[in-house]
Amino acid sequence: MFIHARECARYDAPELPPDFRSLPLVFEAYRAGGELLARERVGTRASEEALAALFERSAADYVHIRNGEAGCSFATNNSGLLAQGVN
Repeated sequence: MFIHARECARYDAPELPPDFRSLPLVFEAYRAGGELLARERVGTRASEEALAALFERSAADYVHIRNGEAGCSFATNNSGLLAQGVN
């Protein structure tokens, strides 16, 4: 749950918000039903490439995107949209 002081527009784009790119991101891949399949720190790699590789390797149904220091969840990607178009 995210609580903002003022109403704001929902971020709706096929890539991570620019503000997320400087954070220590962790991707957690899950199977439907909540089974954790893999957890991976993004590090200096491009987020889209890391996400595409994680979906491919783990056959995950969805991935939680977390702040690796604070541990809080930012988003869930269940369609692989961030990963589409990555070579």
